[in-house]
Amino acid sequence: MADARRIEFGDFLRSRREKLTPKAVGITPGRRRRTSGLRREEVAELAGIGVDWYVRLEQGRTVNPSITTVDALARALRLSKAEHAHLRALARDADRPAFAIESVPDAIRRMVEGLNVPAYVTGRRWDLLAWNTAAEQVFRFSRFGETDRNVLLHMLTDPATRKLFGASWADEAKRMVAQFRVTYDVWAGDRAFAELLEQLRQRSPQFVAWWEAHEVRGTASGRKILNHPEKGRLQFEYSSFQANDDPSLKLVIYTPLRDSIDRVMPAIVGRWLRAGEIGIDITLRRTAGCRRLALSHRRVTAFIIGGRAVDLQAHRVVSAIGLRMRCTASENRSKRESTQSQNAHHKLLHDRLDRRHGSLRPVVTAE
Repeated sequence: MADARRIEFGDFLRSRREKLTPKAVGITPGRRRRTSGLRREEVAELAGIGVDWYVRLEQGRTVNPSITTVDALARALRLSKAEHAHLRALARDADRPAFAIESVPDAIRRMVEGLNVPAYVTGRRWDLLAWNTAAEQVFRFSRFGETDRNVLLHMLTDPATRKLFGASWADEAKRMVAQFRVTYDVWAGDRAFAELLEQLRQRSPQFVAWWEAHEVRGTASGRKILNHPEKGRLQFEYSSFQANDDPSLKLVIYTPLRDSIDRVMPAIVGRWLRAGEIGIDITLRRTAGCRRLALSHRRVTAFIIGGRAVDLQAHRVVSAIGLRMRCTASENRSKRESTQSQNAHHKLLHDRLDRRHGSLRPVVTAE
């Protein structure tokens, strides 16, 4: 292990030892006990290693524990699966070059920009490398200068982001710090990571306390509730994925839940129109609760009523999948088609829907 990683390895052992109570491992605490956690000799005994050896490990001295020793320490300290994996990662010898900010391949960038929901790409240091229009509408990443485009800085130092997350901000921020700690410890000693850590220490008092706790967490999917200043309350499910082109790249996707789709989708329509990718924007509304749906000039085969997609070809109810819309990519309508012909086609669709599903009011906007 490199010196900086030895220090993080020892600090992590100490933090877990101090957190673990004697009762949790079947030890009866004595009256003169001066610490609430375990003593070093107690951990060494539980792990089946020498006390001096354990002291050296916790002090970050020049020793290289075997995987067997690391696993024994994980059992003694009752580490979680994520904590155990982190301890193993710190124990590995990993000579690596200095960190350099990643670049996003064009194919991945185009894929992100083409997604209909908020999405962005980050690197190992959680730098923001790419995002789409839907993400900009929700998070407003472009407000930050190039050197501050980092998810942690965005979350921990920006008052507007704190307001966006509302009552859930502290829990979300603490979770992110624990997830970032996993990466930081492996890169301990690298100048770029040290600079980011110093910025966070100086600009976020809460970060300092959470960082000293040395909590680590794995990455998992979940839900977030945001209080957007213009769109109101938004609910998302989020998931993250690694890129095969470069495993250091992480794609994060926010899927709006049912009651938030209407307020997220308009951003997508605006992007399509500005890019000249569509010639018509059709919005169908129904007084009984038909959800708004942005459609391209491709032939429409489904729309939304009451949270379900109604197939216009077979006239049957099908499950709403993904963005709750389906369209046929073929038979693209020519952008040079006259507005009169377009309106006639849309009126035909409207009349067809009206006869089967009640009053629908189409709003047609020509390019």
